[in-house]
Amino acid sequence: MSTLHQHLLKLATLLVAVAFVAASAQAERIGPLTYELWWDGNVAITDCATDAAGTIEIPSSIDGIPVTTIGWEAFRDCRALTGVVIPSSVETIDSYAFQSCHALEAVSLPENLEALHEGVFFGCGALKEVRLPEALTSIGSGAFFGSGLERLRIPAGVISISGFAFGRCERLVRIEVAPG
Repeated sequence: MSTLHQHLLKLATLLVAVAFVAASAQAERIGPLTYELWWDGNVAITDCATDAAGTIEIPSSIDGIPVTTIGWEAFRDCRALTGVVIPSSVETIDSYAFQSCHALEAVSLPENLEALHEGVFFGCGALKEVRLPEALTSIGSGAFFGSGLERLRIPAGVISISGFAFGRCERLVRIEVAPG
C-alpha cells in the first residue's frame, strides 16, 4: 500500500472516530447547567443558561460520574453570574469558558488545574482577583484580557504566559511572581 493510501486510510479512520464521538454525546440539564457525558466516561459542562445569576457551584460529579471539563464558551455571556466554585475534579477549563461574564467577581479554581486556556476570563470586568493554583504551568493568550484584575500572584510552576494574557487589564497594579 502506498504512503498516500496509508495516510488517506488514517484520515478516514480519524474522521469516523470524530463523528462517532460527536454523535455519542447527548446534552442534558441540571439546574442552569447543560452537561454531556463524553466518550471517555467523564462529564463536561457545556453550557449555562445566560440568565443564571449569583454564584454557581459546579458539582464534582453527576450521577456518580466525575465532572472533569468546563467546555468552550460554556458560561459565555452569563452577565448576572457573580461567582463560580469549580471542584477539584475539573482538570480542564476550555477556551473562552467565562467570556463576557461582566458581573463575575469571584472564581474558585481547582488546585490541580495545570492550564488556563485562551480567553478563559476574557472581558470579565468585575473580576478583581483570582488565586491561581500552584499546579498551573501555562496561561493562554488573552486569558484575562479586559478583566478587572487588580493584583495577581503567578505560581512558580508557570513556564508559559502567552501574548496578551493580561492585555487591557487597566486596573492591574501588582503582579507577584513566586520564586522558582
